[in-house]
Amino acid sequence: MYRIGIDMGSVSVNLVVMSESGEIVKSKYVRHMGRPYEMGRDVLEEAVKEYSADFIAATGTGASEFASFIGASFINEIVALTQGFSGFIPMWAV
Repeated sequence: MYRIGIDMGSVSVNLVVMSESGEIVKSKYVRHMGRPYEMGRDVLEEAVKEYSADFIAATGTGASEFASFIGASFINEIVALTQGFSGFIPMWAV
């Protein structure tokens, strides 16, 4: 099983797929041209066709509504960054 993270930014949609061991197996950057939900949907649909995900989380500017639309967890950007960095810098763990 895999974990998928999607960042809905003001300019782009970024997606990462990680294995259970934390290895990044796919990443994608797409400029959304003012259509973040459509591009987010398209990028996510492509990823779930390829990988069976047991967890999907969204972060970023427009992620709160997007997460509720797709049934994903919403994670505040600062919390997401802190949790991500804590794997590299344990004293930052939350």
